[in-house]
Amino acid sequence: MLDVDFAPKPARGAEPFRYRFQLEGMDPGWRDPIGVMRFTVRFNDAKGNAVSGEEFDAHGESPGWTGSPETSRFIARRETLEVPAGAARLQIWLSSAGPAQTMGVYALDALTVTLIPRDPSRKPEVIEMISRDGSLMDTSAGTPGGWARHGTSLSIAQIAPRDGKAPLILMRDDRPDSFGGWQTAPERSAPLDGISRVHIEWNEAYSIGWGGPVRQSYAYLPAGEYRL
Repeated sequence: MLDVDFAPKPARGAEPFRYRFQLEGMDPGWRDPIGVMRFTVRFNDAKGNAVSGEEFDAHGESPGWTGSPETSRFIARRETLEVPAGAARLQIWLSSAGPAQTMGVYALDALTVTLIPRDPSRKPEVIEMISRDGSLMDTSAGTPGGWARHGTSLSIAQIAPRDGKAPLILMRDDRPDSFGGWQTAPERSAPLDGISRVHIEWNEAYSIGWGGPVRQSYAYLPAGEYRL
């Protein structure tokens, strides 16, 4: 067994970096230690305590990624969830901590929640979750109405302003020792009174990797010369 320990040590003052590796003669291509960013649907009771939740991971690079969220192709996602007993509101959490060594960019667009009533005579209600209104909405540090930042580095949570449209919700994580993200505040969380299930739809684009220490193992390498 050959164990290779990776521990990036950038020069003082240098920007942290993501990395990948390949053992030529053994690996068919580049290998990336897996970092994960998460889109979480959280069901809360009337006091704001979590009843249950569902996590949807993003890792690697989405098809059509160009290096910039503004020009990349977005991937449509759709999930249907049953509303658990005791749930009063639905909250969205975005986090770059999967774990903290995860680095990269995650972009969210066109997030909607459709509430399906238990009473079939009631029409479903569609809620647009990303507002055009808020503070400093013409800058990357803006905060859309009903959203709040969280994490050990609040600057990871950003937006990409767009003329005449709601902004893109972003996580730009360039540090292997920090995490951050967004969450919907109570006023933006969807009410669940009389609701049996929810359809959650969003578009996402991302490039996610790893910036912290990791170990890669190679078993039963044939005798020979290799280049890492």
